[in-house]
Amino acid sequence: MTTSLYSFDVFDTVLTRLVGRPSSLFVLLGHRAAQSGHWLHSPERFASARVAAEARARVHIHPGEVTLRRIYEELAFAHALAPAAVLAIGALEQQLEGTLLRAVPAARLAVEAARHAGDRVAFISDIYLPRGTVRGWLAKEGLVESGDEVWVSSESGATKASGALFDEVRLAASPAPARWRHLGDHPQADVTVPRSTGIDAKLWDACALSRYEEQMERHTAGTGALSSLLAGAARWVRLSQPHSTAVQLALRDIAAGVAGPVLWAFVTWVLRRAQREGLRRVWFTARDGQVMLSMARRIAPRLGIEIELGYLFGGRQVVHLAGLHAIDERALKWLVGGAGAVTAAALLERVGLVPDEVSEALTRHQIPVQGPIGWSRAQALEGFFRDPAVTAAVLAKAAERRDDMRSYFSACGLMSGDACAVVDIGWRGSVLRSMFDILGCTAAARHHFLYFGLFGRPKDVPEARMSAFLFDTSGTTMVGAGHDVPSLTAAMEIFCQADHGQVIHVERQGEAHVPRLRAVVASPPTLWDVDYFQDCLEAFAEAVQVDLAIDSDADLRPMCEQLLRTLMKTPDAAEARVLGSVQYVDDQGGTTSQPFAHPFGFADWRAAIRTGQLPHKALAWWEQGAWALTPESVRLWLRAARKIGVLRQRRATPPTTRC
Repeated sequence: MTTSLYSFDVFDTVLTRLVGRPSSLFVLLGHRAAQSGHWLHSPERFASARVAAEARARVHIHPGEVTLRRIYEELAFAHALAPAAVLAIGALEQQLEGTLLRAVPAARLAVEAARHAGDRVAFISDIYLPRGTVRGWLAKEGLVESGDEVWVSSESGATKASGALFDEVRLAASPAPARWRHLGDHPQADVTVPRSTGIDAKLWDACALSRYEEQMERHTAGTGALSSLLAGAARWVRLSQPHSTAVQLALRDIAAGVAGPVLWAFVTWVLRRAQREGLRRVWFTARDGQVMLSMARRIAPRLGIEIELGYLFGGRQVVHLAGLHAIDERALKWLVGGAGAVTAAALLERVGLVPDEVSEALTRHQIPVQGPIGWSRAQALEGFFRDPAVTAAVLAKAAERRDDMRSYFSACGLMSGDACAVVDIGWRGSVLRSMFDILGCTAAARHHFLYFGLFGRPKDVPEARMSAFLFDTSGTTMVGAGHDVPSLTAAMEIFCQADHGQVIHVERQGEAHVPRLRAVVASPPTLWDVDYFQDCLEAFAEAVQVDLAIDSDADLRPMCEQLLRTLMKTPDAAEARVLGSVQYVDDQGGTTSQPFAHPFGFADWRAAIRTGQLPHKALAWWEQGAWALTPESVRLWLRAARKIGVLRQRRATPPTTRC
């Protein structure tokens, strides 16, 4: 036999749980114990009691290891549990643990590599569970083979932490290992202690919670451990989603730690809301709704919700023109928006025209046909669109598009008597107003319009059933939280990017309706990989064990706000590099873009000294991401410049006189 031994720690090394911290499993266990009639108090009280019972048992048996039976003896003594209840809850614990355990892919490869190298393989764990139970879980995941040894501290009382369990393994090994390697997640028990006995030990901390998973875990008590299930799913995506570059690594971690749980919470809220209202169908609007629809199709079966889910080609570009009835102030706000960054051709594309069709009017109002239109021409543009010839052409095109869109919406069931949910990311309900103009108020008022967040809402559609998930600042009082997260709207739109171009129109072709999409043109390079990011979000939705949740409708909004605020206010360099590289499209026609963030430079000291603030370099600009990307030498320079700027501002401000 080979004299080379490779041993592996078990929990959070080769096996991990689909909850954040092991103690959160006890909250779920308490719920099941109460359901079966073996526990008469809350799940949270059971979790506290279970942790306390284990602590007391360890005090009594120190420095050895306790057993599950000994822990439950303490629990029974403290809470007067009947023997049958103790046995039943103990069995439930092992069953639930087994349900939540998964083999860590990279650790599995390490085990397979050890076998391929001819090493003997052993699994060693400080755990209160029986050896047979642990071996069974390893076998279920295909990690253990017939010749492998499984050593657990509960069998003899010897532990890794004391070094005694390693001594037992060495004494029992035949022949004695000439070389012994060990892999585990505990710095002391898996590294320092075995190294002191001559074992080549290596730390494996991939299963340690990330900063986002730690934040999710802190909301466990308020969500009945639902947030812990999300933390476990986030960790699983980190451990299981393959990546080949540092860029994909950062994308994966943003998806797992922030976008995944936030969008999961929103989509779940949408599904629950539709279920409560008795709706038959939920439409996710293009393009932000593409990945949300994909997630919803994975979440709904886990929630036991049977509802039709669809993708509605109804973004702002397509509905604003179809809903146009007059060239009024509201229409001009949409038509003229972006002057200074776009060309006449791009502006006219919004209304389905080309410059040759209105060339005389362009000349008459001195609108340049070539090159960007400056902000100084905004008033001339308004006059151009109010020109009778232009107005007639625009409204004729709008009527044509409106007929097509009404036909499409009718085919989608939006013109019938059945109420539907229409889901959009937000932010002011302008798409809703145009849909009212297309559908008609009677038909549109039947439907529920669900948003991630609302900063405002159309004033002239009071009958609209508009609801927001995270916040709504459109009323006389603000409700919810998170509206002040830096660059929130841009970040959420980046998270929800689709893999297709902007919807220009939906054409009738016989009985069918075919979306016409804007061709994806070459743009400045970006590190943001939409397909890979969507894969990670879909993997997250698959990983959440929501069917085990105590309350799948628990309030996750405080958690979502914290995750978003952490990323957007304090990104690390990798997050800022990848997210900041996105070419964010400011123009509604998709013709111009700029990076979401790039490093500040020494030249920015002028603005810092003048205003005391860092310069805002674009309409969509992520200052915190730019700061994270800025070299420390430049940061020192700009900090000094900002201090000078603040002092200058104070001196320029006259003192307030009190009477």
